[in-house]
Amino acid sequence: MNENASFQVESQKQTVSIKEAEISDVSAIYNLSLRFSGATDAWTQAEIEKIIKDRQGYYTLAAEWNGEIIGYAIARFAWGKLHLMDIVVKEEMRSRGIGKKLVTQLIDLAKSKALSEVYLEVKASNIPAVKLYQSLSFKTRFILRGLYDGEDGFAMHLPLLEEKQKSTN
Repeated sequence: MNENASFQVESQKQTVSIKEAEISDVSAIYNLSLRFSGATDAWTQAEIEKIIKDRQGYYTLAAEWNGEIIGYAIARFAWGKLHLMDIVVKEEMRSRGIGKKLVTQLIDLAKSKALSEVYLEVKASNIPAVKLYQSLSFKTRFILRGLYDGEDGFAMHLPLLEEKQKSTN
């Protein structure tokens, strides 16, 4: 899935493109992760570079607007599933459909690889993110007590094989 996706950002006439992240994007992704990531452990530049290079075990998308990386999503292939490990959109670019486009592209990737589900963890207090995932049919599997420095998180998942089986019956 190397195709780039472009779409118009709501309320602006600029085009945001979603692409597979490249080594040249490492510094921008790292800086975004330092400022905006809710991940339980901070990424290092070396880890991000390794993840981008590892196209078998990981998949990294970058959202670009006006030549600037304004968001990213890092996912890992594990146990026949896709684990959305981290997703970030620059604060001033949020609520414009960029996060939804990143997640949708990852869901499409998982479907194309016949994976059984997409799963993730999210802070329970991150209401915009929880609503985004719910709008894409993710369901809460269980509560992760104290996952985020004492704050609860939700383990959410989107089954894909059941959906595929229902559509063939």
